[in-house]
Amino acid sequence: MERIKEYVRAGWGWALILVAILLPLDAWAVGQTIQQIKAAPQAESLGHFLGQLPSSLEAQVLYGLMIFNAVGMMAHYLRRWLSDEIVGSVFSYMFLQHPKATVMAFTAVMTLDLGLIQMGAFATPDDVFVGWINVMAQGLTLGYSADSVANKATPVDVRTDPPKT
Repeated sequence: MERIKEYVRAGWGWALILVAILLPLDAWAVGQTIQQIKAAPQAESLGHFLGQLPSSLEAQVLYGLMIFNAVGMMAHYLRRWLSDEIVGSVFSYMFLQHPKATVMAFTAVMTLDLGLIQMGAFATPDDVFVGWINVMAQGLTLGYSADSVANKATPVDVRTDPPKT
């Protein structure tokens, strides 16, 4: 077990390799934006809009954010597991020991993801997509942060527990 922990602690090299592999993913952003779908020459119906929505650029960004939110949450679990704050599997930690906190974290990241997309955080003022590396960075950061806020191994009662110094 200690040998595995040492390999994971030294795993920052693998993270850099993964980023180098994923950098050219800007070519994957091929969907139309919601504005382009709405500006189509045919009469827009609700069915047409909903049929085009899953392949829109905004939906692709949401899918990417959701994937990297989950990776960020698992990275927080891994950090806590490596520092021996928690024991057990990631499934046990997220869904059996703290299901309400996990739902709260997923709700928070989904709200933040939709807010970022609606604000246009992934497009320039000229409506040009800024790149997948920004989606990855935002997703990892939001996932890690939401899990660190929501999934506490032991709750602290501020009325009775003295502050740690």
